[in-house]
Amino acid sequence: MSVTDEYHCDGVVRSGRVRVAAASRYFAPPLRARGASHGSHFVDPGHPLARDIVALHTEVAWALRLRDAVTHLEVFDTPDGLVIRCQRILKIDPVGFREN
Repeated sequence: MSVTDEYHCDGVVRSGRVRVAAASRYFAPPLRARGASHGSHFVDPGHPLARDIVALHTEVAWALRLRDAVTHLEVFDTPDGLVIRCQRILKIDPVGFREN
């Protein structure tokens, strides 16, 4: 797969709704930056790619039927469009946190 850029979207789901989500772009794709320091920066929320990534995050949260969670969605940008790499979820339980 040809990857142009790699992004992530962090969000908060409460009562089954995404309450906040923000897209960020890695300075360099983490798989290429192994062994070196790397980071990311926020993408302007008004940028079409940021809106697409946040919309994708919302669809994934809905498909997984998340009720209360903190999420981290990894996304590849490819010549064919956005591709989900992985989704990390920290569900919020009445008795604390559990990771799935």
